[in-house]
Amino acid sequence: CTAVVNGECSPGIVIASMQVEGKTVEVHMSVVWEENALSVLENKIKSISLQFPSITISSTALTTAFAAKGAVDNAQLVFSRNGRSYAVPLMPKMKTTQFLESAVVIELGPLFLDAWKPMTQFKPMTDGVTNTDKTMPMVELMLNNVVVASGMMPPVQWEQSGATSNIDIMANSLKTKITPVPTMVPLYADGVMAGTAEIEIDVMPADISAFWIFPYEAQDFTGGVAYSFTWTTHGAVAGVAYNFTLTAQIVSEDGSLTPTSW
Repeated sequence: CTAVVNGECSPGIVIASMQVEGKTVEVHMSVVWEENALSVLENKIKSISLQFPSITISSTALTTAFAAKGAVDNAQLVFSRNGRSYAVPLMPKMKTTQFLESAVVIELGPLFLDAWKPMTQFKPMTDGVTNTDKTMPMVELMLNNVVVASGMMPPVQWEQSGATSNIDIMANSLKTKITPVPTMVPLYADGVMAGTAEIEIDVMPADISAFWIFPYEAQDFTGGVAYSFTWTTHGAVAGVAYNFTLTAQIVSEDGSLTPTSW
């Protein structure tokens, strides 16, 4: 902490390093110097949802690849941050495979906003630029399980709000509580810009976040036994019945999630 700016340490992340069983472990901390520091930190806990309204392909080679019959059926967009990956299926937008979108909404639940600050600075993935920082949010465009384009997410402007056509799926009572933060991620293939991915980050108060009640985190289940799942959601209208489709995902040792047909 070299300086205090508006009551917070600058640079914004203070790192403590230690050795645990021969491995280096780093603890990233936000340090606040205020009379009511707890309130400052609590205000940084928000419910986060991700939507993917538009993926634009500008590369001629990729446009041809995605236009092949049945190619989009094997297309995914993978969002990664802090060692965890989320894959969403893609479909044509405006009846063309040059523009894609996903109908999937990723509910990340309540999060501490400072945890989105990467250790390294954002750089466009032009020729020779790669990313080895696991704290840097990344987006990968995949076709037939092969990464065809990728890019780092620019720093998120949490105070920024903008108009969006997607929050109309939410209940009217929630629209005033949602702050949509549009973020444009440039995608590169072999060092050349191949398209862009638009990610809408919906920011809401933590007390209306969607999260699992049961099962919660790691849970053991016995085969052949019926269980009742419980979770919270937002955007629903009281008195209206909704159908939910649940799918399982395999969690790899590195934290990445792989969708299944379960």
